[in-house]
Amino acid sequence: MVIDNEQQLNKLLHKNLIIVPIPADDRLHTTQNEIIALAIKDIEDEQSYIIGINHPEAIYNMPMEKIQEFTGQLSCTNIPLMWKHFTHNTLSGVRLLDYEMAYYLTFKKKIEQESGRMVTRYNQNMPGCKKTNSLMSLLKLQECVDNIPTLDSIPPGLDFYQKKVRGVFNWIESNGLHVDKDKHKERFGKTFSRIGDKCYTQYNYYTTTGRPSNRFGGVNYAALPKDDTRECFVSGHGDDGCLVELDFNSYHPRIIAALIDYDFGKDNVYEHLAKHYHNTDTPTKDQVSKAKEDTFRQLYGGIRKDYLHIPFFAKTDNFVKSLYAKFQNGYMESPISGRRLINSNYKDLPLYTLFNYYIQMIETEMNVEMLHTMSEHFMQSGIKCKPILYTYDSVLFDVHKDHKDLLTKEIIPASIDLYKFPIKVKEGKNYGNLDFCTI
Repeated sequence: MVIDNEQQLNKLLHKNLIIVPIPADDRLHTTQNEIIALAIKDIEDEQSYIIGINHPEAIYNMPMEKIQEFTGQLSCTNIPLMWKHFTHNTLSGVRLLDYEMAYYLTFKKKIEQESGRMVTRYNQNMPGCKKTNSLMSLLKLQECVDNIPTLDSIPPGLDFYQKKVRGVFNWIESNGLHVDKDKHKERFGKTFSRIGDKCYTQYNYYTTTGRPSNRFGGVNYAALPKDDTRECFVSGHGDDGCLVELDFNSYHPRIIAALIDYDFGKDNVYEHLAKHYHNTDTPTKDQVSKAKEDTFRQLYGGIRKDYLHIPFFAKTDNFVKSLYAKFQNGYMESPISGRRLINSNYKDLPLYTLFNYYIQMIETEMNVEMLHTMSEHFMQSGIKCKPILYTYDSVLFDVHKDHKDLLTKEIIPASIDLYKFPIKVKEGKNYGNLDFCTI
């Protein structure tokens, strides 16, 4: 039913609800979007409702400020909320349960919403329209909650993902990347992702390992080519700013070493392993270079028996087999978030594929912990700096020149101290031309 007045809305206050905010247009970035309605489902009786926020068909449009008041009055233990761009800041002080993430962590798939086909058809027929959902009837929009399945329990890891993961990536998304408009137009032409002198990214962490993809407006920001494409992206501070990139050195081998309690010492990781590969204390440059290729082949393709005499690989092999045994007995669990990769959600998963998934999950969660810590340092220091791009083993920042030393010599070292992994830092006027700097 369509809720036409506050009296009808107040009747829902003592019910256990799933609330789904409806954006004006599913194609628009969060920063340019607005909420036009709330679709609501009563979990007990499976009745669904819809209330307008800014919808032309609605007899009663609930003011935005009323959303917080309404949810604050709900007596439910948990308030399910589905929509990745509807952040905790929007409903400050209200306890939220990210129902969509809870469902994904449980079943490794997203909830399918019934109104999707019609929305897709509208988008195809009216590509220039920026408020597609406003053209659809409220009853049609209500269908997105009609067949939402219910969960029997809350999965482990949800608290970490709905608070820290969502918070970190919403933070990065909201900052955008400043562009040189002429260079950007020359490289990308007209693209939906540019708004003024900014491009916006969109992270999807509904993935097997939580490792986010990052596409928006037809651009894959997680894999920008290392050519003049990157020169399009510049500091938003103009001549008074620069871009700084934090890059972890030999990240995956060091994560694995931390998990298996192995010490590379002061050596470069691949130099250290090259010594073992070639039984020498002074490996050549070519041997060190080839060691990287050989290492990843063993780690993710399976360790060959003739490599098991090397302590790092022997300990890794034992760890992988132990991990796989836990997985075969039901699930494997992240030591950081508590998230579980559940055996029943996979079919005939190979040993080292599972290991790859595990390391990607740990990598993402470690980075999230680091960035969450960094955000607290940012707030305390008042630094003129923002993270603008995340690419697995690196983070790109846009910083004012007066605060560059604060970032590189104080905040970054304090934030990475959690794991004490070696890093490289680069800086430059654009993303395509970054040079090493000292910290």
